[in-house]
Amino acid sequence: NELNKVKSKLNVLVNMEAYYDGYNKSVKTLMNNKEKDSMLHKAILGTVADVIKTKKEYETAIEISLGFALQNIIVKSEMDAHNIIDYLKENKIGRVTFLPIDMIQERSLNANENKVLSEDCVIDTADKLVETSKEFQKVIKHLLGRIIIVDNLKNGFKISKKLDNSIRIVTLQGDVINSGGSVTGGHIASNQNLLGRKREIEECKLLDEEYSN
Repeated sequence: NELNKVKSKLNVLVNMEAYYDGYNKSVKTLMNNKEKDSMLHKAILGTVADVIKTKKEYETAIEISLGFALQNIIVKSEMDAHNIIDYLKENKIGRVTFLPIDMIQERSLNANENKVLSEDCVIDTADKLVETSKEFQKVIKHLLGRIIIVDNLKNGFKISKKLDNSIRIVTLQGDVINSGGSVTGGHIASNQNLLGRKREIEECKLLDEEYSN
């Protein structure tokens, strides 16, 4: 029965999402303790993965562009970060990277670098391919404002040369040309990525409604 399949898949995904499955152990512990601790509850606004959405075709590129920053935890202020870091030390939970909104600097391309955005193979800077609420715009600009997304590796090399290899370039397939010229690429295992999981939850909910009506 299709409806049951959708319901059970939705159940699994929602549980994974709720318990931060697939996250690093210290992030997972912290996010799971959030409900039990009022200081954490007040201070933590979410992980980066929690607060962004992107189209399916950009998921790999955005996931690779963010890398471990997907699991960074957004807080309002340096004071919040300070308090949670004390909490991590006291409880021996491990290390976590925080993004305090009041400290974070936006990053963007300069006028000269901006010129390559008009090339056919360039999709945009990564921050423009992500939806987030106004509150987190600055954080996303900080993380993604200086990353250019292109259609494939061959064109990526072309764009990188134009920019003297000074900007990080990521392809839709998830290959990366780092600033400085090193290149990372290869096969990406199609295990559940964090952004894909959120999209699949949305899709299952829609199907569930359709079947239920």
